[in-house]
Amino acid sequence: EGYDKAHEDLDLSRAQLEKSRDLMTSKSKVCDDAHATYSSQVSMYNDTQRLFYEEQLPSILSNLQQLDGKRSNELKNIYFNFIQS
Repeated sequence: EGYDKAHEDLDLSRAQLEKSRDLMTSKSKVCDDAHATYSSQVSMYNDTQRLFYEEQLPSILSNLQQLDGKRSNELKNIYFNFIQS
């Protein structure tokens, strides 16, 4: 926007116009780099989240279920031995 205004302003020298154009170019590059970084980070976050919910969490829950089954069987054996004695 600043460059467009400077370009239309006839009172500015060529050096001031070049400075304005260089500023616009550098800000555009910073903006594009930030957008690319943000996009990359969002993609990485989504991949990590998908990995957790599709693979890691089911594995953790399955292990907890097996552990609870073992605990129940041990408790059953203890009660059975207690009743027999």
